[in-house]
Amino acid sequence: DAGNWISGIPFIDNARLGDQSLLPDDLGKNNKGHNTFYMLPLLLGLLGLIWQAFEGKRGIEQFWVVFFLFFMTGVAIVLYLNQPPMQPRERDYAYAGSFYAFAIWIGLGVAALYKLLLRINKLQPTYAAAIAAVVGLVIPAQMVSQTWDDHDRSRRYAARDFAINYLNSLEPNAIVFCNGDNDTFPLWYAQEVEGVRPDVKIINLSYLASDWYANQMRKDSYTKNHVDFTAKPADIAYGAMDVTVLPQETAPVDLLQSLKLLYSRQTFDTLNNYPQLLSSVVTIPVDKEAVVKRGLVLPKDTANIVNEIVIDLGNTTSYQQKGYISLSEILMLDIIATNAAEGWPRPIYWCSTVGQEYHLGLSNYMRGVGMTHQLLPTMQEGLPARTDKAYGVVSRYLWGGADNAKPPYFDETARRMLVSTRTSILDVALRTFNIGMKANVLQDLKLCDIVITTDNLQSLKVFDLKSYDKCIIVGYDAACRVLERLDKIKQ
Repeated sequence: DAGNWISGIPFIDNARLGDQSLLPDDLGKNNKGHNTFYMLPLLLGLLGLIWQAFEGKRGIEQFWVVFFLFFMTGVAIVLYLNQPPMQPRERDYAYAGSFYAFAIWIGLGVAALYKLLLRINKLQPTYAAAIAAVVGLVIPAQMVSQTWDDHDRSRRYAARDFAINYLNSLEPNAIVFCNGDNDTFPLWYAQEVEGVRPDVKIINLSYLASDWYANQMRKDSYTKNHVDFTAKPADIAYGAMDVTVLPQETAPVDLLQSLKLLYSRQTFDTLNNYPQLLSSVVTIPVDKEAVVKRGLVLPKDTANIVNEIVIDLGNTTSYQQKGYISLSEILMLDIIATNAAEGWPRPIYWCSTVGQEYHLGLSNYMRGVGMTHQLLPTMQEGLPARTDKAYGVVSRYLWGGADNAKPPYFDETARRMLVSTRTSILDVALRTFNIGMKANVLQDLKLCDIVITTDNLQSLKVFDLKSYDKCIIVGYDAACRVLERLDKIKQ
């Protein structure tokens, strides 16, 4: 790995990374995030470091203070955490303390330059100070000239708008499971600050592994009702359910009954004394009449409703990786089973950005609605869009400023969210196409034809006929041409 940096000096970058002049324009000169500092801050910092270390006894004493601040908040953290190289995002914020320390050396570099000019050129102090001051101002100015355009957040409302799209994908009084930073904090902001969909209960699956957070979910907040659990606070307190194992038994058992026995401490792993479910395969009975009455399934689709939802916990990715069911997963199952036993009063969703390993074997019972996946008592593969609900959702999408005549710069993360938004519209279009509703397909695709500049779509690909169900539409016209070809192929 050559590292995620360039200097802007051709002979250095070309030797490390290949001829940089051959980079596509969208990755090079036309990319606002392609910043070059010519190593000027580094060189000024090294100058300050060396000058401080050799500036007499007082200098070396101060040097060790700054050095250990730099080392302990930077390199030492890397060594202590033994952080693997592949991370979901850059972790530079974890080393902020070392950046502050190096910034001290950069500041001292101006003083060092002043001293150096006095010694080498024997300049008048006034001239030496002026030159050092100019250098001290030019380098930050050069950095600002490089980074301002890609760090400017004005007119970019991606996080807020995408959060609103998530929340508006949900039916009233819904429960939505989320997991990571990017699909949780924007939701909290939109709900708490903007007042969007206060009826929705947002449940973070990472936090649900803590008893205090689960107990918070039992409380009413704003206009959203509390979440019903079968577990009582005492059942999960002090780590009692942090680890639950599965037996060899695979005969299906009722999930809610198994949970009740689990909470009452009646089922244990005799070898390690861990709490244990009755079977690795659990079921949730489905009251078809209640499901139709609740509106989860249309009356015409009653035949598609299953008698019970079957979950093979032993074959889930999560269990096979860890070897146990976590408290978060137990409580997620508890919420679902309790809700079903009460007649499905609350629709349950997962954010589309939540990985399928967090679905815990329920993926085949989910359908896409906007930016979420809804749990339904029907079986289908591939998380297909729920066409009776999804079009009304995607037609109200907000685009975070990407649809402006002069859109802001979207970094990699925000661009992925933009792709996810357009992909959810494509899912609806493909679903309606596959069931023969061609007029609806064109309506769906027109939603994708928003005014987005080429700069914000460099990472998107045109239709791939071989896997057209997993691709992304670049433009309405191109999509229509491909759909016409697909139609001929099907005929």
